[in-house]
Amino acid sequence: METINLKIKGMHCTSCAKNIEQAIKEISGVEKVKVSYEKETAEITFNNKKTNIDEIKKAVEKLGYSTENK
Repeated sequence: METINLKIKGMHCTSCAKNIEQAIKEISGVEKVKVSYEKETAEITFNNKKTNIDEIKKAVEKLGYSTENK
């Protein structure tokens, strides 16, 4: 298991955070996700044998948000 923290830009409300959280949860191998609208961050725990940081970032960016490693 690996845990990463991402900085997410472009969230306008708590619904944005919930949409991002849901998209990340749907990725195979993701165990835990906590997105904070207030802090503009996401803490993600995942199985690095099933997915990777790039796949997680792609899922967020597909929704129209930008990401960077924290």
